[in-house]
Amino acid sequence: MSKAYQTSKSLNVGIFCIILVYRIINALTIQTQFDPDEYWQTLEPAYCLAFPSENNCAYTWEWTRRRNLESRDLTNIGWIEDALHGPIRSYVPTLPTYFLYSLLRAFHLDTTWSVARAPLILNAAIVAAPTDFGVFYISRYIRKIKGIQGSDFPWKYEHFALLASITNWFNGFALVRTYSNSMESSLLCIGVALLCPELFGDVYSKSDLKVRPIARLAFFLGGISVVIRFTALASYIPLGIIICLRRKSLSSKMYYLWHICILSGATGVALGCIVDRFFYGFWAIPFLGSFHFNVLLGTFDR
Repeated sequence: MSKAYQTSKSLNVGIFCIILVYRIINALTIQTQFDPDEYWQTLEPAYCLAFPSENNCAYTWEWTRRRNLESRDLTNIGWIEDALHGPIRSYVPTLPTYFLYSLLRAFHLDTTWSVARAPLILNAAIVAAPTDFGVFYISRYIRKIKGIQGSDFPWKYEHFALLASITNWFNGFALVRTYSNSMESSLLCIGVALLCPELFGDVYSKSDLKVRPIARLAFFLGGISVVIRFTALASYIPLGIIICLRRKSLSSKMYYLWHICILSGATGVALGCIVDRFFYGFWAIPFLGSFHFNVLLGTFDR
């Protein structure tokens, strides 16, 4: 391992730690509520899972939505149509908070303060901080790959990009909150960071069929994002198309399309569906339910 690589790695760790401390302070200083989704998307279902003995738990219609089973002919309804009329919320984004609550309960640390504030601190660590660092990493990669030297000023372009991210008022107000949107944003930023060589690098300098395993991870995270919110397709489909078109040969384009984009993404979607199957107790596919309610009903049933 070269000295330059070790220095770069240490610098990355140091920058991430600074960002992490900043976002934790950000989470602790928030004393307001934004909108009801902050509570009902994650906190309430996670609490109900971790504290099943509580008798004051409640799920909104987004979790309980399902076609009336008694008034339908099961022989004429397929699983896709059944899923379209099913719940529109996935349990995947609730898992970190659920595990946190379970640990707090196991160690008898489930005080009012920890139940209310610990999820924000957790989101600061696993959602907000990685998003900020992703912005920094992507900006630095683009600067280096494009050969931009900058000026004699000690700050480079990636430092200004990071400053813009951490001082953005809406990031400070909403990114650390327990929204599925926040997790989707974080996964997308991490995915783009993992795909930097495929998106911005010189693909002609290497073997046309050479694939970095980490590129598969990016589209696996994309599949998880789709499970959380189907609107993630609007980000990952263009990313996949761009990456495939940048390959030289047709065989390489098809290989990237099927094995990297589609197969890895489908694996993430399948894992998310298994998680929802476990918690719902039936084969719910929330991103189809969300698509049906937000797009099909909103467009054709007015």
